[in-house]
Amino acid sequence: MPRCKKNFVSGSIVVRFGNAENNLIMGKATFLDPRFKTKGFSSEDNLKKVTEKIQSEIVYLIKKAQSEGAEIKNDNITSETKNPLKETDDTQDIIWQDFDITIKSSNITKNSPTATAIAEINMYSEETNLNRKENPILWWSERQKIYPWLSILAKKYLSIVETSVPCERVFSKAGQMKLVHIP
Repeated sequence: MPRCKKNFVSGSIVVRFGNAENNLIMGKATFLDPRFKTKGFSSEDNLKKVTEKIQSEIVYLIKKAQSEGAEIKNDNITSETKNPLKETDDTQDIIWQDFDITIKSSNITKNSPTATAIAEINMYSEETNLNRKENPILWWSERQKIYPWLSILAKKYLSIVETSVPCERVFSKAGQMKLVHIP
């Protein structure tokens, strides 16, 4: 009898969740969950697809942030080039003026978005997995500055509802019933 229950439960799990890692959203949520990361995939192909999609999302976020911040940074550079240093009679300031402008403008230029995404994903993947009973949301809030782009995606994908109760409330008549409390 216990063997039949075990077979039934394992069969039900396969039927319900057998293709879960083929679902891109669930795959991203699995990868971004620090308890599972790469261990949540039975197929290397699915893991590769998910990491490529996450990488492309990070690249998109970086480019979007750069384009939004480019106007501000360009304004800072132009104001510095107009008046890069306080004008003094000291010849040393005049000599180093071009160098200072070059250094300040090169500090604005960072790694390519793709290199940044790959580095962040690799660093995250190499970190040890979180204990299964610990809170992944708390883990991400503590490491938000270490993995800034992945933490944005973690907020997006780790918020998947794991129960069907909210859907049942919306789509069933039972969810529309209100309990009346009689004092």
